[in-house]
Amino acid sequence: MTIASVWAASANRAPATGRLAESARADVAVIGAGYLGVTAALALAAGGARVVVVERGALGEGASALNGGQVIPGLKRGPAGLIAQLGRERGEAVTRFVMRSADLVFSLVEQHGIDCSAVRSGWIQVAASPAALPEQRARVAQINERGGAAVMLDAREVQRLLGGRADAYCGGWLNREAGTLHPLNYLYGLIRAALAAGAQIYRQSEAVQVAWQAPAWQVRLAHGPVLTAEQVLVCTNAYSDDLWPGLRQSILPASSLQIATAPLPAELLAQILPQGQAVSDSRRVMNYFRIGPQGRFMIGGRGPFRAARRGDYDGLIRAMCRLYPQLRGTAVEHFWAGQVALTRDFLPHVHQPRPGLWCVLGCNGRGIALSSALGTAIGGQLLGRAETHPFAVTPLRRLPLHRLHRLYAGGLIQYFRLMDRFA
Repeated sequence: MTIASVWAASANRAPATGRLAESARADVAVIGAGYLGVTAALALAAGGARVVVVERGALGEGASALNGGQVIPGLKRGPAGLIAQLGRERGEAVTRFVMRSADLVFSLVEQHGIDCSAVRSGWIQVAASPAALPEQRARVAQINERGGAAVMLDAREVQRLLGGRADAYCGGWLNREAGTLHPLNYLYGLIRAALAAGAQIYRQSEAVQVAWQAPAWQVRLAHGPVLTAEQVLVCTNAYSDDLWPGLRQSILPASSLQIATAPLPAELLAQILPQGQAVSDSRRVMNYFRIGPQGRFMIGGRGPFRAARRGDYDGLIRAMCRLYPQLRGTAVEHFWAGQVALTRDFLPHVHQPRPGLWCVLGCNGRGIALSSALGTAIGGQLLGRAETHPFAVTPLRRLPLHRLHRLYAGGLIQYFRLMDRFA
């Protein structure tokens, strides 16, 4: 058993970066070297800006290297839900933005020659009960009305594409614009592209204070250097701390657990997800799964609101064996957990607490496509381009009773699991 991600075990060599050794100046200082921070830095550097990125730990320590590698162009709510939530104009604009987000990821991979096993094989959301099917049909129709490529699947088609138990799901839908990749290698490729464009990226360089010292912002690092910049972009997402008041308390950091088996023999790979789609189910507390590096079966799901323990992964092993009885007895070699930033409205949040200071966070489990698109757009915005993204700049608000989030969020998850069981 390895308490480490399969991505770290199968990654390319990390880009050559070091710690920021002395104080520096930049047009834009970016805090956080995940997808959002690095794509913003890439856009900024390509546009001629001096940009310096500082990362608290090693490259790829956060969610950008601990996710499932699913590139999904969407949010929790579909087009109709976004319009009801945001109004017609903004709801349509957000829908268009997220529907194009997978296009951006795969274009970045192609443009910069990123070696990350990117495959645009589609994403399936399977229906865990017949009650989910009407909403799925409506979502497919709404996506296709806007130029998407979605299709409904009956139970027989789902079984053929998944290759698991014939009675596991009663149908679902396929988004053909989605896909999969190796998330850590994708991050490494973005970092190399940003470095080649002129960005400076430093690891082991923790920002501990952000303060306005006229005429510029100053970012003080834990080991002493100060980064001076006209603008600061904070991209710490689920790993936000108290660097800026209220930022950590504005989101709910939820744990997502994953496991990966030993490499499967050819006969099993021919039976399980033979066309290579990524899959999620429609449950309130969902599972998601795919075939990963070296032909390993991977499955993930919601974890506890504390540090994960070995026993927390047993539910994923049971879920794997229920769905794929042919995997009973297969060795599970990798166990790992990452943090997902959840927001109260299930939308990413863009904040500007002070002129020149930007905070962007809250991708709600759709981080690869959404973070890449939003980071690229924010980079364009800081270059002075108009209408680069459709998300409103909102006040930074703390979630009520945030100090008790482990208690109430844990209770809510148990309630949702109970509802899923009845459904």
